[in-house]
Formats: sequence, C-alpha cells, structure tokens
Amino acid sequence: MQTSSSNKLIKGFTLIEAVTVIGLVAIFLLFASHISTSVFSTYQARNEVYSTAHALMLDAQRIRTLARAHKTTISIMPICNNSWESGWVAFYNPEMRFETEAITKPLWKKEISSQVTTIRPRQSAPVSGTQFSDISIKSYPHPRCPNASITSESGEKLRHLSFNALGAAQTKNGGFVANRIVFWSKIYPNIEYHLVLGDSGRLRLCKPEAINPKCTLSL
Repeated sequence: MQTSSSNKLIKGFTLIEAVTVIGLVAIFLLFASHISTSVFSTYQARNEVYSTAHALMLDAQRIRTLARAHKTTISIMPICNNSWESGWVAFYNPEMRFETEAITKPLWKKEISSQVTTIRPRQSAPVSGTQFSDISIKSYPHPRCPNASITSESGEKLRHLSFNALGAAQTKNGGFVANRIVFWSKIYPNIEYHLVLGDSGRLRLCKPEAINPKCTLSL
C-alpha cells in the first residue's frame, strides 16, 4: 500500500502584516525615546538646581571657616543686579561695605547655570525668609549685569551672606536670625532646592517634598 505524505501548510507574514508590525515597533520606539528624553531632561534640570544650591552652601561654609580663622568678616553677595542668578563673589569685608570699589581683592567668583533661577515661579507659593536679604539695607547701588536675561533686582533689599570673626551670620546692623535662599529650575518650576541658614549659623540643603531634612527655618 502506497502511503501518501500529507501536504503541510506553511504560513508566513503577508506584506500588510509586516508593515503593521514595523509601524507598531516604530511607534513604540518613538514613545520610548520621548519618555527617555523627558526623564533625562528632568534629571539634568534637578542636577543643575541641586549643584547650584550645593555650591553656594559649600562656599558659605568655607567663608565661615575663613572668617573664624582670620578673625574678620567675610561676605558672599551677587555679582550683579542684586540677583543670585548672576552668581556670587566672596571677599573680605571687615567694614561691612558692599560697594563695587570695596571689593578690591575678591577671594573667588562663581557663575551658575542659565537654567537656574531664584525668581519664584507664579504657580509656587511664597516662601518666607528668602534670598539672604539684609533687612537693614533697603537700597544700595549694584553693578549691572551685561547679560540681559538676568533679572535686575536692584530695587530689592541688599542680598548677601556675611560671617563675622565668631562665625555668626550678620546683617549690616545685627545678625541673621534665620534666612534662606531658594533655587528653581527655569524649565521645570516644580524642581526646587532650599539653602537654609538656621539661628546657630548652620547651613543645610533641602527640598520641600523631602521628609528629612525639612525646609523649615527652625532647627
């Protein structure tokens, strides 16, 4: 008896099915690329804000140590426009003078990322005790920034952070009880870091959504 082998039906992808699969893969890759780009952009923005606040904290701690070591007052203040967005300059300041001509030998200057701001976004709630403003100096001449994108805050109280020979933060006619400066991302306003100065002169870095440390002025 002759056995006949049954024909096996072999199915393959049609052109339409192949195009459909390729299209779905392309859409998936597009969304994956968009999500990864967004995640990276957010990470980069957070890193820029954190790095700026951390750099100011380290410089403030450094001038405090130097002030105690050299038994004199040392200050940090905005480079221009009375705005921390311009960066800051550190200098010996035994007479608590902040005019440009008084800063003859700056210890160092530091600029910050153009994507970081100290101007409160409209959707953010006001923050008390901001910007290391000196309540005893309501108006002061400030050098103007050549960069037009840096907001001029020359009409505001003078901003500075000064430590005396005892390592205490002080204003022109007294001492900082408690204060803070807040940095935001220009691209993602919900990203913010606070540099908080407590009563004892201790500095700490925090973000509002964190449980510890909290961004309260009291320690």
